Amino acid sequence: RKSMPMRASIHNLRRSPVLLAAFSAASAIIGVALIRRARRRHREQCAIDALACRVQVKPSALLEAHALDLTGFQLEDGSDGLAISAIVRESSALTELYLWNNRFTRVTAGTLANSLRRNKCVRRLWLSRNPLADPGVQRLASALMANRDLRDLRLARCDMTCVGATSLALALKAGLRLMELHLSANKIAAAGAIAIAQALPQCATLEFLALNSNSIDEEGALAIGEVLPMATVVELWLGANPLGDKGATAVAEGALGGPVERLSLVDAGLSEDGIAALQQHHVWSMASDA
Repeated sequence: RKSMPMRASIHNLRRSPVLLAAFSAASAIIGVALIRRARRRHREQCAIDALACRVQVKPSALLEAHALDLTGFQLEDGSDGLAISAIVRESSALTELYLWNNRFTRVTAGTLANSLRRNKCVRRLWLSRNPLADPGVQRLASALMANRDLRDLRLARCDMTCVGATSLALALKAGLRLMELHLSANKIAAAGAIAIAQALPQCATLEFLALNSNSIDEEGALAIGEVLPMATVVELWLGANPLGDKGATAVAEGALGGPVERLSLVDAGLSEDGIAALQQHHVWSMASDA
């Protein structure tokens, strides 16, 4: 008796050419989708095997790693990027991913961003010294607006301008709970610095911010100095920017009014009078992380 409705449905399909055609079309679509998925999985597994061979580990080690360090292997878009994106998507163990000094562009940034929307375990992502450019940074920022659990993001020397910085600022405003943000040696300029500054009061977790070597001038420095008393930043790198006396003074005064404990203004375009005026402030020298 339980099979009668099914038999009736099949009988109705046979009697109705329209329903039969629709059923056949749906079955074909599902079949094509399954074939495409199987082919994609096969390509991903081949890419993972190739990457494992290149870095001389077992494929299972890549998929089971808690911290995956692929720094300096000169990895590129294509097979390498496909493998890494698949690992991030499928791994439930991965919490730290180090991809410094490779050749990834916006292509891999896009596939990696899609994986980060699903993987909520990654806490540390280092992508410095990859030519991601603004489109790559924008794709990552969009994913981070959906995945707000990342704690440490490093994008030094990634060919970013104010466009990429603005997209990251939007992610910070959306509730991204970063504790460290490294944007050294890019070209975010005053517009990018202003966008980041406007997001700082809304990011209650950010403690470390590196903006050195970014062509940030007095205008950008004034914006940063104004919000520092309302921010949570404890360590701020602004060296190697043409801040000028007025900009550097604004940053230093803002730091005094907030939680900042360490401030770098090395090579910030100060005159001798400006340096003398800042002697009362704690200016900490350090090397660039870029």
